[in-house]
Formats: sequence, C-alpha cells, structure tokens
Amino acid sequence: MKDEGGDDTIDMMRGWGDVEFVATDHRVPTIYYGPGTVAAAHTADEYIDLDQYHTGVAVYERAIREFLETAKAS
Repeated sequence: MKDEGGDDTIDMMRGWGDVEFVATDHRVPTIYYGPGTVAAAHTADEYIDLDQYHTGVAVYERAIREFLETAKAS
C-alpha cells in the first residue's frame, strides 16, 4: 500500500466475512483488505474519502497484476 501512496498501518476490527469459509474450511491463507477507516466501516454513515478509494483501486490492481505474473511464471 505504501508504494501506491497509501498508509501501510495494519489495523484490526472485530467482524466476520465470507473469507472465513476459504480460510477455515479450505485452509487457504487469506487476508482482508479494504480502503477506508475502521471507524467508518459498517456504520450507518459509512463513507470513504475519494483519495482512499483511488489508493484502494491502485492496491487491488497491483495485487492482481503481481498475482497473475507469479502464476504465469510458475
């Protein structure tokens, strides 16, 4: 994230998501990532700043490209 101009701070929050099925049932290492702030996530007034949105798009794009390059090389 830092390479894409974002904050690379790791934060935690309590919650649950569909990735739990992949991680637990199929024992696939997973991470949860989403742009925005934990304080605004899943609230009645949930929002994301436009710069966080653009950084998130860049992070997802880079992750996908690197994954595909790694898969192609193996």
